[in-house]
Amino acid sequence: MLYSLPALLLAFASQPEPCPEPIVCPTCPVLPEEATCQAGDGRRRLALASTNEYLTAPRDHVFTPEHMSNPSAYEPARQTCAMVKTGYDMHCCNASAEEPFNPVSTITDFNCFVEAGAHIVHAEGFSGAKIDSLLTASECTHHDPLFNWQLSPRHPEGDFCYVGSFDGLNAMPILGNGMMQTMATGKSYMRTFINTEIRGQVGAQSAQWAISTSEDKGGFGELPPAPEDILIMHGAMEQFADLDRETLEVVNGGQTVKKVFTARGFPYNTVIPPTATSEAAYTIVKKHSDLHINVKNSLKNPDGTYTVVTEPNEPFCPASPLDPVPEGTDLRFCGLYGHCGSKISYKHEYSYTVDGVPAYGAAEGVGSEDEFVLVAQEGGASFNPPAGSSPSAPTGTVQILDVRRGHWYQLPHLSVGTIEMAFTISTGHPDYIAIGIEDYGDSSCGSGWTVWLGKKDKTSPHFLDRNGLGINQGRLYRFVAANGETDMATFVNWPASGAFEYPQVDLPGTLEPIDAMFDGRYGEFEDGYEWTRPSTNCAMTVSGKTPLRMTGVSKQEWGGTNPDKPNQWAIAETGLGKTKTTDGEPKWDKSTLPLGSDRASTLIFLEAEFKAALDALDSVVVREGGVASRNGSPLPESISAKVYHIMADQVVMGPQREAGLSYVDSLYWGKGDNVFFAEDSNAPGGYNIAGIYNLETRKTVTIAGAIGDDNVKFNNVANVPAGSIHRRSDQELTGWFDASASLTCDVDASTGTCSPQEMYDTQTSKHMILNNQMKGYGEGCMDYGFYYTAQMMYIAIPEFDWATTTLAAPTPEGSRRRKLELAEKKKFEKQPRRRKLFEECTEDLEGAWTDDDEFQECQLH
Repeated sequence: MLYSLPALLLAFASQPEPCPEPIVCPTCPVLPEEATCQAGDGRRRLALASTNEYLTAPRDHVFTPEHMSNPSAYEPARQTCAMVKTGYDMHCCNASAEEPFNPVSTITDFNCFVEAGAHIVHAEGFSGAKIDSLLTASECTHHDPLFNWQLSPRHPEGDFCYVGSFDGLNAMPILGNGMMQTMATGKSYMRTFINTEIRGQVGAQSAQWAISTSEDKGGFGELPPAPEDILIMHGAMEQFADLDRETLEVVNGGQTVKKVFTARGFPYNTVIPPTATSEAAYTIVKKHSDLHINVKNSLKNPDGTYTVVTEPNEPFCPASPLDPVPEGTDLRFCGLYGHCGSKISYKHEYSYTVDGVPAYGAAEGVGSEDEFVLVAQEGGASFNPPAGSSPSAPTGTVQILDVRRGHWYQLPHLSVGTIEMAFTISTGHPDYIAIGIEDYGDSSCGSGWTVWLGKKDKTSPHFLDRNGLGINQGRLYRFVAANGETDMATFVNWPASGAFEYPQVDLPGTLEPIDAMFDGRYGEFEDGYEWTRPSTNCAMTVSGKTPLRMTGVSKQEWGGTNPDKPNQWAIAETGLGKTKTTDGEPKWDKSTLPLGSDRASTLIFLEAEFKAALDALDSVVVREGGVASRNGSPLPESISAKVYHIMADQVVMGPQREAGLSYVDSLYWGKGDNVFFAEDSNAPGGYNIAGIYNLETRKTVTIAGAIGDDNVKFNNVANVPAGSIHRRSDQELTGWFDASASLTCDVDASTGTCSPQEMYDTQTSKHMILNNQMKGYGEGCMDYGFYYTAQMMYIAIPEFDWATTTLAAPTPEGSRRRKLELAEKKKFEKQPRRRKLFEECTEDLEGAWTDDDEFQECQLH
């Protein structure tokens, strides 16, 4: 007689105390050999053909991935009796027969720690797009043993296992020459950079890793640090995956960040001299209180006096990754935090021609002096401000990874708040750099359009100064409307401008410097200086003007630059439907908005003439008292700018939904005026949609859908890894990136990468990569420190003739599309778990509003 595993566990549960040793099964289960079924060896993914056209690849091009040291996904799923017994002893001994427990982390972990790329893709493709999984959280790959000190001790020794949730995603071509933790094969690979939008937490799902506190050990090309020079980190990390460019197999992985540097070169909360370079202003992180997450503001007291914080408190953080975590410990202060959007910059990335003409401005030296990845820290200290403080406690900031060295810098001078995205914009000038910053802003004034403009010191030995990102090298600019309007929705005439037939006209304005610069101090001070979330985001300009803002709402997400004309950029205006009046009331009855919801949103497109303004600095004597950075370098008093396009968002983008774009989040601008976008919302019609918007025709084609919590495919066996769902929650596609150049350009052996011109020429926007945040949290495999389920995917984009395509999302034609059937609504209301989420997170899924971390699990970030 054969017994199932549940039957055996019930049999075990009937044993008297103490538990017998060993437990003897009534009959040991034996499966007949012929009952074992599995797919043929190597049947996983087609290789790219020589032209890298995935859809036309030869069908005999298959491979078998390298087996890990753990049970392989390509072998029959088996478990030992010893592990079953261990699971019983831990969870069922002397318990009732009905006692539940997580079987994956103690009995059936054969779907954890498997080869990278093993799991099936978990998103829907539309309009002929082909989607395949590249990597899923909890999968593992090869890891350089020199960096094993960075690995979690809960993962298989010597393997790098990927932690969710994946968010921002970037790629670059890289040579396998043994440098930068590559495999020394002489082959070219695509290296992807994967953000993790996570926080340190006390729990089995919480992720941990490590950085070096040594100046000369632990980095690329250096010896490992001594044990006393290793700092255990909890929370967000920046992972890399090296992919074979022929098979798309992940063959190598690890942590990109080796060391962290913060602006602590001078005593805390004292003024940094205007002449100080980054060599003096920045120091390596030695302890957790050095991290930006632990910055504390000085405050003005009710009696008019000031409390100056002279040193942040050192949080309690376990010294060893295996140390128990005492109750009450807050691991959010023990590492990096909430990495959201990100954007890679290649050296001199804008130094190329388009149809024989410089893309914008000069043809040489335009863009960064080094390769880097900008990463946004979404939130931070606002979840636990100091006693007696106000919401002005510092929160997130912009961060940057020096790709070639593995050095990570936190940049408080590029704004403090909830940062969603930072990306480069071409200045057209070889001596200056511009960074677009998508900050939520502050709800007392609202989200605005911010740009950092800095002057590069190309001879500096310091990474930040070479790239114009030192504290004293630049300042923040904000968009000011030429007509004096301060409300964003009014200025762009939205939602009317979102209609398909709406004529596009230029809306002029200027970028002007705000009347504030970071001088090394955080908070409010007696001399009138302030550097807080409200002060930076609600500041007036130097000339006394009020910048344009999303009135009363702090909610905008990603941005991106047009590769064909890189002084143009787009912004995802996520919270535009929640705009308020000056009295703090909703600007519209939400039933009149697209989708019938205040989650309605759009994309806005801008352009600025940086080159003309910067050339003027070179050709005339700057007036005394004019605008300058802290180190005295002259900067423009204003830069001509404009809004020139608003997305035609009022089209029907998916099944069983009305016209409109719901809470747009991820954004990537590809060649040919094709903008890739994705929603982070309540999945109207069963999917959060990802698509392509073409500016010239104002048409949208839906490409993919993330499964919503009312979709039948949101369940424990469909989600990967199986068993990792803890509750129903809408999944989210994020991290659009064009991988075509990284997959196909001819890597130069002398530089280890490709030229800016070749990177531009080989971009096709046909080989895209995208992440799916699948929201399985703290269950199944996630209890091995993988936070929550996520997947990196490859998407082959079909060729569209935008003028004639029949796949374009239709206009509403004067009537709304039907919502979910009444029966579906009743079914929803009868499900207790969903009703609980409904009440805890959003009250009505369209009404209650929050930002930052108050409801960090509720799909409102």
